[in-house]
Amino acid sequence: MFTILCGQCAKAPFGLQPTGLFRCDNCGHEIATSDIDGSEVWCVNPSGTLGKVIDPAVSIADMAEAIDDYMAEDHDSYGELEALRRHRDATYDLIAALQVGLPLPASA
Repeated sequence: MFTILCGQCAKAPFGLQPTGLFRCDNCGHEIATSDIDGSEVWCVNPSGTLGKVIDPAVSIADMAEAIDDYMAEDHDSYGELEALRRHRDATYDLIAALQVGLPLPASA
């Protein structure tokens, strides 16, 4: 999970408040879920810190593409190693999403 730092002070993450808002642990700036945009999946870790992860469906698609690329490359080539690295990175992204409680997509 990539922790989201406050845009006002750039020093601390946002923590979940009982009101449903997220408050900066340093300066007290608050944001609501309606203020959050972007293509990543936003989440809260067990300690209540706001963060973002890659959508599990995107990670699985990236893993499948990396496997296809690996199979198409020459043995012991740079392309083969690069495909393995991309697969590893997508796997780590998927694990991070699962650790914060996001489910696997229905088609997985």
